[in-house]
Amino acid sequence: MDSISGKLSFTIERLHVDTAYAPFQEDYQLMLGIVATFRISLNHKWIFEEPEFPVVEFAVQLASWFPDGLRANTAFIYTSMESEIREFLWFRSSEGDWKIGSDFAPLSPDTVVSEKDLESAVADFQACLLNDIPSELRTPVSRLLRDSV
Repeated sequence: MDSISGKLSFTIERLHVDTAYAPFQEDYQLMLGIVATFRISLNHKWIFEEPEFPVVEFAVQLASWFPDGLRANTAFIYTSMESEIREFLWFRSSEGDWKIGSDFAPLSPDTVVSEKDLESAVADFQACLLNDIPSELRTPVSRLLRDSV
């Protein structure tokens, strides 16, 4: 699954259920239990990669930020319930563009994208998850994403 937007894309591969969290009886189990190899690429070059990444937890946090936080130039900070790292992945407004960074895996200081590219990548990623998780894993996630807005 690719979220392609100009220069920026979010990609997931090997989407699967982490059996430590199944069966999904609570929302947190669903958020942490659907995982994949997650990559962010800029100009077709990987700038971030994390195997066993909780894509639903990330998408829920994105949904609570997007699009209003983006338009208001409010930073997005992803923090996982499973990690002690406070700013696992972040997007921060910078002089009309957006910096992408991580306290987990430091990125190049010139990791900057346009607002349009970030908006497109986030929207494409959310749409892909809403399609791929129910079709590949037979697990609905739309309620979690809708309720987080």
